[in-house]
Amino acid sequence: MTEIEKISEELAEYGVPDELIGKIEDLLATLYGEKRKLEIEKSWIFLQSQWVRKISDSVAIYSDGKKLHVIHNLGDEFILDFKVGEDSVWNLNGQVVEIIDMIEPVFKVFSFCSKSGEGMQRLKHAIVHFEKFEQYIRDNQEDLMIWWHNPGGEYD
Repeated sequence: MTEIEKISEELAEYGVPDELIGKIEDLLATLYGEKRKLEIEKSWIFLQSQWVRKISDSVAIYSDGKKLHVIHNLGDEFILDFKVGEDSVWNLNGQVVEIIDMIEPVFKVFSFCSKSGEGMQRLKHAIVHFEKFEQYIRDNQEDLMIWWHNPGGEYD
């Protein structure tokens, strides 16, 4: 007998209607199925501050006060990181070329992923989260550059 079935029987003994028990069973099944996701989120709760930016349920950027880091739970074979580069842009108003800093996402695979089975599923999962990471960097470029230059928050 599963844990959910034990809980359902106990609820029935207390006279809880079957319809409500069914809803509770569905909720519990969802929670048990999402256990790993919930454990990850709980492990990041103490970090939820200006020092951590949660990108997805598997990826976050944090500052140790000296530098920015990417943390993830996608597996040791996947590297998510970023690098700071420069780009030149033409300023139409001033008619000059300006050099701007840009954060660029980095994704690397350091292990064999089979074309079928779990390896391919893990790769697909990592790519989905990298796309979210990449979009976050694009959408928050200016804010991330400020954080990059001031990872300890001394100038806030």
